[in-house]
Amino acid sequence: MADNTFLGSFVTQYARLILPLKEALESESKFRALFLDLGWSIPTPPVSEAQAVVNNINSLIDSLDNLPSAPSEIDMIALLADVSTVYLSIKNFANTVADTTSGIGNLQGIFKSEFPNDLFNYLICRYLQNTSDILFNTLLAVDIISYTYISEELPRPAYTKIRIDYSKLGTLITNPTAIVKEAVEWNTEEYDFENIGSLLMDFLSGIKIPASFLDNPAFGNELTMKRSILYNDFFNPDRVVSGFLSIFLMDILVADNYKNLNAYISAFEGEQTNEKGIILELDIPEGTSLKQDITNTISLQINTSDIIGNNFGVQLSPSEQKFSYLGPTSFNGKIELLIRKLFEGPVRLFGQPEGTRLEIRDQAISLFVKPGTPLEYGIGYDLSGLALVIDPNGSDNFIKNIFGDKVREIKFPITVQWSNTKGISFVGSGTFEFEVNTHFKIGPIEFTNVKVAIKAPQGQNKVTADIGTNIKGDLSAIVFTVDNIGLRTTLNLDEGNAGPFGIGIGFKPPTGVGLSIDAPPVKGGGFLNYDESTSTYTGGLELQFSKISFSAIGIISTKLPGGEKGYSLLVIVSVEFTPLQIGMGFTINGIGGLLGLHRTSNPDVLRAGIRYNTLDHILFPKNIVENANTIISNLGQAFPIRKDQFMLGPMAKIGWGTPTLLTIDIGIVIELPDPVRLIILGILRAQLPSAQNPILQIQVNFLGIIDFKEKYLSFDATLYDSKILTFGLFGDMALRLNWGDRPNFLLSVGGFHPSYTPPPLNLPSMQRLTIILADHSNLKISVESYFAVTSNSAQFGARVYAMAKAWKIIAEGELWFNVLFQFSPFYFAADMGVKFAIKMGSKTLLGIYVALMLEGPDPWRAQGQAAFKILLVKVKVRFDATFGRQRAEAIEAVKVDDKIKEALMLQDNWEALLPDQNNQMVAWRKEGETEVQSVDPSGAIKISQRVMPLNTMMQKFGSAAISDFNQYRINTSNVRIENMIVPAERVQDYFARSEFSNMTDEEKLSRDGYELFDSGVLVGSNKNQSSQYAVHKHSTFEEITMDSGYRRKEDTKFAISDERLKIDSFLGYTTRTGLSRARLRTTSVGPAKIKLSIKDGEFVLANRNNLQQVGGGISFANSMDAERYLKQQKELSPTTVENWIIANRYELA
Repeated sequence: MADNTFLGSFVTQYARLILPLKEALESESKFRALFLDLGWSIPTPPVSEAQAVVNNINSLIDSLDNLPSAPSEIDMIALLADVSTVYLSIKNFANTVADTTSGIGNLQGIFKSEFPNDLFNYLICRYLQNTSDILFNTLLAVDIISYTYISEELPRPAYTKIRIDYSKLGTLITNPTAIVKEAVEWNTEEYDFENIGSLLMDFLSGIKIPASFLDNPAFGNELTMKRSILYNDFFNPDRVVSGFLSIFLMDILVADNYKNLNAYISAFEGEQTNEKGIILELDIPEGTSLKQDITNTISLQINTSDIIGNNFGVQLSPSEQKFSYLGPTSFNGKIELLIRKLFEGPVRLFGQPEGTRLEIRDQAISLFVKPGTPLEYGIGYDLSGLALVIDPNGSDNFIKNIFGDKVREIKFPITVQWSNTKGISFVGSGTFEFEVNTHFKIGPIEFTNVKVAIKAPQGQNKVTADIGTNIKGDLSAIVFTVDNIGLRTTLNLDEGNAGPFGIGIGFKPPTGVGLSIDAPPVKGGGFLNYDESTSTYTGGLELQFSKISFSAIGIISTKLPGGEKGYSLLVIVSVEFTPLQIGMGFTINGIGGLLGLHRTSNPDVLRAGIRYNTLDHILFPKNIVENANTIISNLGQAFPIRKDQFMLGPMAKIGWGTPTLLTIDIGIVIELPDPVRLIILGILRAQLPSAQNPILQIQVNFLGIIDFKEKYLSFDATLYDSKILTFGLFGDMALRLNWGDRPNFLLSVGGFHPSYTPPPLNLPSMQRLTIILADHSNLKISVESYFAVTSNSAQFGARVYAMAKAWKIIAEGELWFNVLFQFSPFYFAADMGVKFAIKMGSKTLLGIYVALMLEGPDPWRAQGQAAFKILLVKVKVRFDATFGRQRAEAIEAVKVDDKIKEALMLQDNWEALLPDQNNQMVAWRKEGETEVQSVDPSGAIKISQRVMPLNTMMQKFGSAAISDFNQYRINTSNVRIENMIVPAERVQDYFARSEFSNMTDEEKLSRDGYELFDSGVLVGSNKNQSSQYAVHKHSTFEEITMDSGYRRKEDTKFAISDERLKIDSFLGYTTRTGLSRARLRTTSVGPAKIKLSIKDGEFVLANRNNLQQVGGGISFANSMDAERYLKQQKELSPTTVENWIIANRYELA
């Protein structure tokens, strides 16, 4: 028989599925009825094509009947060719009917495209109705199968169209909750419990389970009274019950009497909230035992006696999921009901009846509820009776010599489970996968485990089932591993070899291979892995040749993020060898390099990496094979994929001393083209006076990044695994320098003053420079310090902490000080303190606290407090004194005229520019030591100063008043070069508004620190390129007279437009080189020719009530101009602008 294996059963059932078509083609009346059911009026089929379909079906049936009693899976796969032949003949039959039959009318194209699919949908539904009520009604309930009545529209008669949405089958496996919610329109305005009730009634009646539906149940008998108590536990008074579905599950024999096991589904609707939902309940008759036999082969098992005779239920609504239990005591465990079915004998899924096979002996279905936050509920399918039987009998002598004559059995305790929180999974695994440790050995080969996985890849119309194993081989000098190699079954939900779908079984390649070699003088190993979900290959190699070690690790991705076609590569190679002397006691201990194609750096991950020693996986990584997963993960995060970005850099291991006492692993990586970054990463290690007996052990991880696009430099360092003797050392260091539009600088070792807020320069949380003198449960001593310098301050401080514990007595003390200097305007703050306490448990027996603070000058302010406690006696003292002269409100006025004129004449503030869209036709060479700047004819001169803003009314200069002029302008319409007026336009730069405008503290906090103001002019034209006259070449030549009327025209002025110049330049060789063409390519990640730009904020006028822009759409570069305009408008029309405010454009609603 062919149906004694899983695949054989599938092909047999397929043949049964298409039998109604064979019968219809052999009978005119059945043929006419079948086609009317499909919506076509065709009296007779074309004879030859119909006979071809019948013959192919008969051939498939004959192939099934002629199979041996123990067919192999290869025989079954061969049958799929016959299945495919049947389907192709059906398609050919449909084409012939469309072309030759009058009943089709002018709908030949529709018939050819729809008929094969409609026919198989009809046959599948008819087959399921006759063989599996539960499966058919489940698919019908969740709208995977749907019926739609189509009215008569000649030439087609009225009919019921059957649709099967195969795309939802994958979702039904991986996320059935989504399918059910969509089917019942959960959490939508169209949701109605009557729809759920009618859907469930159809489903239950289809699978022969009695059920009744009441719209408004009355609470009268004992059962409904008990249920009303449950309702009161679920609901507050603003909710009402609006529907009731009673389901009879089975009879249970209790004390010689049969009682009903019932389930209830009720609907509710909130009167105030209008929220709708359902309640699921189970009523287990009192007296039911924990294991109750229903029939000889079916039993009911309950995991707890608390729920027997006590109603419990689950309330489901879009906003909450609630559990209620009406037992005598509260219940917080897991409630599980399991219905187990024992087979009369093993059921074979794969393999031969008397050979190696996969079989199942019992199965069970469980329902469970687990109270908690969130509430978890679901259903499980238990296959604990699944087993792989390996029977060598009947095999050849080679197999028998390996396995012996003994039958071996490997059990798989597998349970497939769905829950509302975890979706579908195997119990014990977070995904729809399961792994069983087998450790089954055949000589030198060991099968360490078996892994089963079912997947429905997102975006792909298919379901795959994999069964694989890990293999380990020990061949003395060589040990190898092969990961997850096995068999893959694929159900393709598109048109395939079985009609509207395809099925195939084939080899599943391994996800990884590993190799270890121990054959002197060569020792080492390597690995190669493949991640199918991300199309990524990863590999590593580590070999030792005598005194030379070689290591390499790489990542190749054949798919870019978002599914875009392309690839990316990241490779790190390193070689270490016997140190080579290079002088001054220094040695070269190793070299290496990094290459990244379509890869970029992630500065945030790299900075975090110096604190978690991730750099150790980049610079000369050790134990690559053992740490493969960690190294690959860290590299992928530090250097993610980015199209058209490249990295390249050397690495070196430098040592000092003989033997080596100090080493520095350093790498210098250049990243380009956009952004251009220079990355320096390294690890400094020192063990003094010797590596065998170190007194000082230091490891400093550091990272430096120069971002030329952002004009930003950062340097970070941290102490890692460092100590003096046995005392641990910790601490961080950070340097930041920004020379762009918003220049800034800071240097910190150990952090900042507690009251200081550093500027937003991407600083991590910094650890103080710390030495741990003792770190035990009964004794702790630590010393901390810090030092920082910023562009306007200097800070330093220290802290000492100690704790000692004996029995319940704890002595704890702390001493600290902090100092802050601000340069402009000068400010000084210092605080110090000490505290000491002796405690018994949490109660303080003796305590002393003293804190002092001094700040100033102008005036000086001294504050302090002291507290003393002994047993119940407490004493507190405070003081706050101010002395010295008050800071003068009026500071001597300064003249700004000389300052701004000097700044405008300063050569550093003059810059020769090329317009962004022009090409430079010539290269400039500096001649001698002259300070004169050369300007390209197509360029311009930028004159910009940062002393004070132009075209702006100033109220002060820094902290001083202004004694001469408070506003300066440059007339852009009268800029001259050698008495010739040249075009000019204003340029802007960032200024701190608080330096020249009186602002309140609130305004200083709410406004940006820097805003754009006019700072100078841009002189020059970028419109047309012109020259005065053509260039003459003076030459000595021989004069020959010819009879010609040609006369040279006089030289005249000419002009070349900017557009013509660019067009002509594109024809030149230089422009057509690869480098020039590469510059024109879009380098940012994302759609082609789309670039992201960041604009400076604009200030606009808005209505304070709705943040809608007002004032006719006018905008301002800075808030000061906006305030001046708003003040003018208030003078002109106070009522109109009463609710107007100034806002940044991005703040608009």
